[in-house]
Amino acid sequence: MDGYGEAFVRVRRQGGLEGWVAAGDVRSPLAYRAGFAKVKGQWRMVFLVQGDQGSATAVIWGS
Repeated sequence: MDGYGEAFVRVRRQGGLEGWVAAGDVRSPLAYRAGFAKVKGQWRMVFLVQGDQGSATAVIWGS
C-alpha cells in the first residue's frame, strides 16, 4: 500500500526496465489491447489485439 490505500505491483518490461504500477491498472496479457499512432497529425487506433503472442487475434488498420 502507498499510504493512500492503493496497492502497487512491480512490473518488468522485456528489456529489463522495472517499475511499479497501481494494481487497479494491471491487466491480463490475454485481455484486449489497443495500439495508437499519430497519422497525419491525428491520433488513430492502428491495432486491436486479444490474446497472447502465440494465439492472438489481431485487427490492424492501414494508415
